[in-house]
Amino acid sequence: MRPVNTGDLLACLEAADEQQARSILLSRALGFDKTDEAGDASGGAPEWLQSPPEAIIARFDRLNSSAEVRVQFDCAACQSRPILDLDIARYLIREMASTARRLMADIHELASAYGWSERSIAAMSGARRAAYLEMLSA
Repeated sequence: MRPVNTGDLLACLEAADEQQARSILLSRALGFDKTDEAGDASGGAPEWLQSPPEAIIARFDRLNSSAEVRVQFDCAACQSRPILDLDIARYLIREMASTARRLMADIHELASAYGWSERSIAAMSGARRAAYLEMLSA
């Protein structure tokens, strides 16, 4: 068994559900899901991977544990100490989407106020855009 990689994760994008994704990851990590030079799959995964033995799952978890980032915090409201998985990729995608929405809102506001083009506003530094936006709100 080998650790999973980005290619393995991408192969799971088409999975219908979590169980199928787990089966895809296990079969690839165990070397059952090979492709030939033409890119065609050869050698299917054995049937037992649909319900793999606990020992296989435990080994998979140990081998890939360093890829998981878990955060434990103290909840001030209920005094519990939950452990949460931190999905870095999902976090980055959300941050990029949020930044893009903010930039579009800034462009809309500055273009409406000054008549500048989207390209010229987007080319400005963030500090310069912020200065113009601050002048508008004063």
